[in-house]
Amino acid sequence: MLKKYMKHEIKTQGKMMAIIYSVLAMTTMLTLVLFWLQKFSQHPFFEGIYYIVCGIYGISVIVSAVVSFIYLCYHFYQSMYSQQGYLTHTLPLKTTEILHVKILVSCGFLFLTVVFCVLSFAALGALNEGLSAGELVNVVMQVLSEAGKELGVSSAAVALLILLMAIAGCTSSLLMFFAGSSVGQLFPHSKGVWGIAAGIGIYYISEVISAGIAVAVFCLAYINMPEKMKFTWFAAGVIIMLLFWTVVYYIVCRKILLKHLNLE
Repeated sequence: MLKKYMKHEIKTQGKMMAIIYSVLAMTTMLTLVLFWLQKFSQHPFFEGIYYIVCGIYGISVIVSAVVSFIYLCYHFYQSMYSQQGYLTHTLPLKTTEILHVKILVSCGFLFLTVVFCVLSFAALGALNEGLSAGELVNVVMQVLSEAGKELGVSSAAVALLILLMAIAGCTSSLLMFFAGSSVGQLFPHSKGVWGIAAGIGIYYISEVISAGIAVAVFCLAYINMPEKMKFTWFAAGVIIMLLFWTVVYYIVCRKILLKHLNLE
C-alpha cells in the first residue's frame, strides 16, 4: 500500500509540476531560438525581441521556482489538514508513513525544480559562449577542479558539498512551511491563515538563531582558520545547520499530526 500511495502522490503532484516544467522549457527554447535569430540575422527587430524575451525568461525562472514552492506547500496543507485530509487519513497507512511520503515526494519535486533551473541557465550560457554540451561539462569540471585546488579538497568533494547543500536547503525550506501549517492546527479558527503566520514566524526565529550561531562560530573559530579550510567548514556548517532545522521542523509536524490533528 505504501508503494501505491507514493506512486499516487507522485502522479498527483506531478501533474502540476509538469505544467511548471513545461513553461520553463518553452521559455528556455524560445530564448534559445531568438538568440540564434538575432545572432545570424543581425536585424535590430530580432535583437530587440531577444532582449525582451530575456527579461521574460528571467521572470519565468523566478516564477517557476516560487510557484513550485507555493504549490507544494499548498498541496501538503490541502491533503493533510483541509477537507481532503479526511480521505488521506483514512488510508490503511500509519500517519508517519503518510508524512514521510509527502516530505519525500515534495522535496524531490522541489529539488528537480532547482536542477531544471540550473540546466536552463547552463544551456543559455553555453549558447552565448558557443559551447557544446561536452565542452560545457569540461568547463564545469575544470571549475570544480580549480576550486578544489584552491580549497585543498578534491573536485568530487566540492561537487558533493554543493549537492548536499542543495538537497538540505530544499528539504529544510519545505519542512519549515509544513511545520507552520501544522502549527496552524493548534488554533480553533482560520487554521490556514494561522499556518501562514506560523510559517513566517518560524522562518524569522530560525534565521535569528542561525545568524547568532554563525556570528559566534565566526568570532571563535572561523576567523582564525586557515584559508583552505574555510570553505569546507563553512559548507559543512551550513549543511549541519540545515539538517538541524530540518529535524526540528519534522518533529513539530510529526508531533502535531499524532497528538493535535484537528481537520477543517
